[in-house]
Amino acid sequence: MKNLLSLSAAICISAIALAQPIITVQPADQVLCADTCAAFDIAAVGTGMNYFWQIDQGSGFSGVGTNSDNLVFCDSITALDSAVVRCIITDINGDSAISMEAMISIDSCLPPIADFEFYFDYTEVIACFTSTSERAETLIWFFGDGNTTIGNVADTCHDYDTKELYWVKLYAFSSYGSDSIVKKVDILGVDEIEENVSVYPNPASDILNISMDERIERAVVYDIYGKLCLIDNPHSSSVRFDLSNLQRGAFILRLETENDVITRKILKE
Repeated sequence: MKNLLSLSAAICISAIALAQPIITVQPADQVLCADTCAAFDIAAVGTGMNYFWQIDQGSGFSGVGTNSDNLVFCDSITALDSAVVRCIITDINGDSAISMEAMISIDSCLPPIADFEFYFDYTEVIACFTSTSERAETLIWFFGDGNTTIGNVADTCHDYDTKELYWVKLYAFSSYGSDSIVKKVDILGVDEIEENVSVYPNPASDILNISMDERIERAVVYDIYGKLCLIDNPHSSSVRFDLSNLQRGAFILRLETENDVITRKILKE
């Protein structure tokens, strides 16, 4: 019986001696502003553990010279953007475990900048809006007639009841602040623009002809997602586009003159 107990004790001691550290809390990725500190924590089960933190800034891991279950960077934090941190834990027996890698990401932490563009659907009293805001997480549209759209809607069209002059406001929000912009949407001037600009045929299957009273400095065709499809700098009162290589669907025509920017919806058959 005594020999059996001695054998069991020896097995337990051997198992303890062979066990390596078990990491229970891993370092976590950090997304930080430029004026803050990066703090990493680790926890493990084991005996007499030493902590060897390492950092990789693109040329391989190197030690950072700290023996602690936490690591803090404050100075020159922007230089550590995209750097990767890990920790090697070694116990009293010399057994070791390597943590998961955690990345440092530096955010500008700047507030959003609100902006938008719009065009008219001339067949109806409809204005379509596209947010060109920067760093916005949430957008709120005020269409000037009492209607709003709340959420993260970057592209939206609004059907107005009457042809009037409206002031459309866009709010842009993020974790770091907010911004807003107001633009005049002159649906009263739609008929006047129709008289000054001729776009035909619309829909078009191949050649699209554009002419207007003013000299066209730049003409651009975008798809509905804002991708540039065609461009010309005619410096004259007319321009032609060959649409034959474009897929069927809706596109945006943007005409730039010395005094105005005019947008029109065109259809490719």
